[in-house]
Amino acid sequence: MKSLMVRCFATTAERQLCPERKRVGLETQNLGAHSWRSIPVLLPYSGSLDVNLQVVRGNPLDVYLVDATGMDMMKLSTDWSTIQGNPNFSAVKTTNYQRSAPLNQGRYYLVMRDTSLGIFSSAATDVDLKIELVP
Repeated sequence: MKSLMVRCFATTAERQLCPERKRVGLETQNLGAHSWRSIPVLLPYSGSLDVNLQVVRGNPLDVYLVDATGMDMMKLSTDWSTIQGNPNFSAVKTTNYQRSAPLNQGRYYLVMRDTSLGIFSSAATDVDLKIELVP
């Protein structure tokens, strides 16, 4: 599996604040049936966030990008229909996900959820994930 990376394209002055590559998550992404996982994404500056997610093996996933408040709400509830994530990064039952949109500096969470029950589907899902930040 590919490592989760945020690549920062910065001027010479900004390179001290943002190294050329920054690892921000788990190196392997494996998600069990009927479960979810959040990946913290820390943006050192505002820019365009590019997210590419590919299900290599397994079930389609729901994908959300939320701030800390949204993450807290997800932890407390099983009904996520009222949670307001970033609409530019939302997807339902996807196996090939490519999104790009401007985001402000801050902490976000990329949430992957497998809603299948694992009875007539795969017991686990393997995911390749790449995230880049372009100023």
